[in-house]
Amino acid sequence: MSSESSSPNRLGRWTQIAEIIASLAVVATLLFLVAEVRQNTQVTRAAAYEKGMEAVNEWRFKLASDPELARLYRTYTLEGPGQGELEDYRVRILLNVLWSDYETAYFANERGLLGAEEWSRFEVMSCIAYSRDLEWWHGESPLRRLLTNEFADWVQGRCTTDG
Repeated sequence: MSSESSSPNRLGRWTQIAEIIASLAVVATLLFLVAEVRQNTQVTRAAAYEKGMEAVNEWRFKLASDPELARLYRTYTLEGPGQGELEDYRVRILLNVLWSDYETAYFANERGLLGAEEWSRFEVMSCIAYSRDLEWWHGESPLRRLLTNEFADWVQGRCTTDG
């Protein structure tokens, strides 16, 4: 009789051991997944920053490789609009592309795809561009026509001396 009663005890012990092993496997799996998610987040942030900087650098390269476009933009930054209808239009196109790059970076930051340090570069560049727009467009930046309301609200709130 004692051998019959000890058999269920052995089975119970093996069941407990199996449950402990399964619990440890679940914890190990969760730790592995946390590490993978953290690493993936870092890779995603780096890729988002790289993509944003590629867009801005492509814009800069186009400007640097076209002397006429460079002259137009330089004149705009020093004197503002008023170079002529076609010239002002070309500068606006340049600025639209640049603002689009800043807006893309803003949304990447809002979604946690850019770290604070990476975003700070885009934030500074956005505020410099906004200040220039306010100066040359007599306090009426054309942001509302170029950007989403969310980003335009952020720029106006963050990049003004009152905001």
